[in-house]
Amino acid sequence: MSERTLIIKMGALGDVVLCTPQIGRILEAHAGEVWLLTSPPFVPLFAGHPRLQVVAFPRQGARAMWAALRWVRARRFDTVYDLQGSDRSRALALLSGAGRRVGIAPRWIYTHSPETDDIREHVFPRLNRLIESAGLPAAEPRPRLWPATVERQAVADRLTAEGLADRPFALLHAGSSARWPSKRWEAEHFAALARGIEAAGIAVLWI
Repeated sequence: MSERTLIIKMGALGDVVLCTPQIGRILEAHAGEVWLLTSPPFVPLFAGHPRLQVVAFPRQGARAMWAALRWVRARRFDTVYDLQGSDRSRALALLSGAGRRVGIAPRWIYTHSPETDDIREHVFPRLNRLIESAGLPAAEPRPRLWPATVERQAVADRLTAEGLADRPFALLHAGSSARWPSKRWEAEHFAALARGIEAAGIAVLWI
């Protein structure tokens, strides 16, 4: 039976995208099956990935937790990388039956974890130390997505329609999760940022 590896990253959107370089390092290190366990809204981010297999369960509720745990144990994973670090993901890692479990803290749950961790630090270097504890090289800070073919075509059509197929452009999203109003800028700040970007010769697309 080939090696089976599980990556747990349930959310949120920005955090899932930020950890894609670490996911790449894990894929480079493991030749067998590699699965990502995430939440339903984030499955499309990996729709066009050539190798990563994705399964999704809701982040909330006891029923979803038990369904995820049954799925994890049935797959008999050899290695689990917990890139989430929540109570739920820790429980999934601990009860997975995997002989090799990689995570941050508390250290007794994992067979591999960094010697130190500071939650005040940005998540990217923390995740790099997590995979380094398992012998993987640190990832470069270059997140990426793997959209499906239909999504690539939709983007190409939009850029052509906007006259941006051969011009530099920036995407601005003036909002945040309703759960985190502290992360939301006032509209005038976004407008000022857009004006500055366009003054530098870069077009702005609002998304």
